[in-house]
Amino acid sequence: MAAESKINDARYRGYFIFCCFLLVSISLWLLKNLNNEYEAFVTFKTSFTNCPDDKTISTSTGNTLRVKVRTYGSSMVKLRYFDKLPDVKINAATLLKKKQKKDKPRYFLTRNVREDIQEQLGRNITILEIEPDTIYYNITASRE
Repeated sequence: MAAESKINDARYRGYFIFCCFLLVSISLWLLKNLNNEYEAFVTFKTSFTNCPDDKTISTSTGNTLRVKVRTYGSSMVKLRYFDKLPDVKINAATLLKKKQKKDKPRYFLTRNVREDIQEQLGRNITILEIEPDTIYYNITASRE
């Protein structure tokens, strides 16, 4: 009986050591991969700031932008799974200043607001592309 318990203890000790080394190797692998750079599409909600109270802006694409970003794995995991994604704010005052013909649809190119979006996301996230590249919008008088 005593010999049998020694064998079981040795077997369990072997399993325990194996599990410890497996845990250490998975942790090291995860740390290594979180320090690599990754590229992925992230969907952000948009909102307009500095819009006059008597105007309403609506877009053809709804209120989302798909942004392809490059960042480190740790930032990507945090961005996609743990943090609430920030709303991308577009300055409506710049849109209202644009002179466009009444019979032509109003639009703006997302590359023109790319630097504003980059500022909002922070310097550790690089924007590679923004979809759609053109956003059509309408300005209407608000009803009160």
